[in-house]
Amino acid sequence: MKFFSIFSIFFLVSSVTAANFAWDCTKSLGTCQNYCYAAKCGRMGRRRFTYDSNANARPGRRKASGCKRNPCNDKKLKFGKFGNSCDEFPFASVKEGGRNAHLRCVNINENRSEGGQLSGFYKKIKNGDKFGITIKNYRRASYCAAKPKCRNDGGQFKLKNGKFAPSRQGLNSTEEFDLDNEDYFVLDEAINGEEMEPLPLRQVETDDGEIHLIIADDLDDPISVGHEIWSESANGTVRVVREIFE
Repeated sequence: MKFFSIFSIFFLVSSVTAANFAWDCTKSLGTCQNYCYAAKCGRMGRRRFTYDSNANARPGRRKASGCKRNPCNDKKLKFGKFGNSCDEFPFASVKEGGRNAHLRCVNINENRSEGGQLSGFYKKIKNGDKFGITIKNYRRASYCAAKPKCRNDGGQFKLKNGKFAPSRQGLNSTEEFDLDNEDYFVLDEAINGEEMEPLPLRQVETDDGEIHLIIADDLDDPISVGHEIWSESANGTVRVVREIFE
């Protein structure tokens, strides 16, 4: 059952502007699968990313993540069942990208859709800006479900110790970790082979009627009623009008 947030009563008198990016999964379902696997099953959600406008830094991050090695076209690896274009999360365009990124082979058109949407958003922010991410039209992405089955579908993998290996589930929800520690991004291995609980993520509705799943957020100032989110499909910002509780 869905309820209006108590914060809704403040909507008409409260306005908060933040750097948040709305990702439309309609033409990039495979990349959304990767992000939701990382956020929920790899327990990387609830953390913003830092834009790096230096394009010269991106090849190094792609090399560190493994995407530069073109794993999706290597028949020996068998990760290319969903496409032949390597997608990485976090992106190579953010300072948190590179080593230990979650990888998935996707259709090249999905990666192009991702790149086009990001490019439009990056024109609205400055180098060093931190930003949150929401996704919409994600219902067909199984890892984006409220309580997804986090078993690897054969498409999730990482570069580890110089070799590509299938991804495994993330930290137990009771495990404590430091969100400011750069090693946070390596803690996605199951503990003693146990099946872990996926990280629960919040949903919001914006004034254009779209439902968003929040996969990257500011813990000190979480996306809520009154916050703005940049949306390519709206060619501008949309405003959060309610939080959704299931």
